[in-house]
Amino acid sequence: MKNCPSKLIDQLGNKLTDFKKDTRGNLAIIAAVSLMPMLIVVGAAIDYSRVYLANSTITTALDSAILSAAKGLSSGALGNDQLEAHINAMVAANLSGAGMSGLNYSVINIDNNTTNGTLSAGIQVDLPMAIMSIANINSKTVSSSVQVTYGNQKVEVAMMLDVTGSMSGSKISALKTAAIDAVKILVPANVQNEMKVRVGLVPYSYSINADTYAEDVTDNASDRCVTERGGDEAYSLFRRKSDRLSGWGR
Repeated sequence: MKNCPSKLIDQLGNKLTDFKKDTRGNLAIIAAVSLMPMLIVVGAAIDYSRVYLANSTITTALDSAILSAAKGLSSGALGNDQLEAHINAMVAANLSGAGMSGLNYSVINIDNNTTNGTLSAGIQVDLPMAIMSIANINSKTVSSSVQVTYGNQKVEVAMMLDVTGSMSGSKISALKTAAIDAVKILVPANVQNEMKVRVGLVPYSYSINADTYAEDVTDNASDRCVTERGGDEAYSLFRRKSDRLSGWGR
């Protein structure tokens, strides 16, 4: 009986040695310990891909809105008092078209610098995190800013239109359509402010119908038709030799 304690100690030592050598179940324990960090990493990848998409979408929406507003300011169709409402409406429409109308966003820092002809604005969104909330990151603020330069000076455009016989048929019809479309773009019908664009039409032809102005340029020789000068007077600034002698046109 005096050897019982020693025998028990030997048996306990053997059991501990067997337990140390036994590797069954290790993978389950490691997986359980690693589960939370792995979930955070995967969640971060998913949520930050949503952040990148949101940033790209709001930047595109604001950029389009600012360009639209700058075009309105340049043409005079949009006043400074209408600027904020126009930009907000355009951003809302653009986000809705992109399927992200539910974003909690705000347009900020709208600045119209009429001296430099620049228009800028910013936008920010509080984007809720779908998975990162388990790491106590509940939302991410995404922001972007845009600046464009627009023309605030008056512009004069001259269009030379070929109306000679070679343009008969479909060519002259296409020319009329293109000229009308160009004028509508340059001078929108809804412009109420002072016009910033003037368009001049120059017909390219041997003769043109100058209407009542024909009397002035032909010295009452014609009340409608004006033809190109020929002979010694071709390409000159004067109507006839008598005009040159009298100093007309200087």
